[in-house]
Amino acid sequence: MSTLTKDTLLQNPDVKQMIAERAYFISEASGFAAGRDFDFWLQAENEMLSYLAQSPVTSASTGAGEAAPKKATRKAAAPKVAKMAAAPRKRTVKKAAE
Repeated sequence: MSTLTKDTLLQNPDVKQMIAERAYFISEASGFAAGRDFDFWLQAENEMLSYLAQSPVTSASTGAGEAAPKKATRKAAAPKVAKMAAAPRKRTVKKAAE
């Protein structure tokens, strides 16, 4: 696990998206007060960076530097069920245009 700096986190598009969404909800809670969007962004940024600093985050999970972990292998597929014999279809005959 490596330590991530504020600048590294702020360059991550996922972190930026989290901040933007939080800023929107803060703005919504205040009735979308005009001229306060920068204040809301800074508040959201501080909240998200504090949250990320407290959570166990690795550079792989935030997309900074290292490769992402390998995907888990797929579970075995359920056994196939035999198809029931379908009833014969009724044939329709199209009439030629006159």
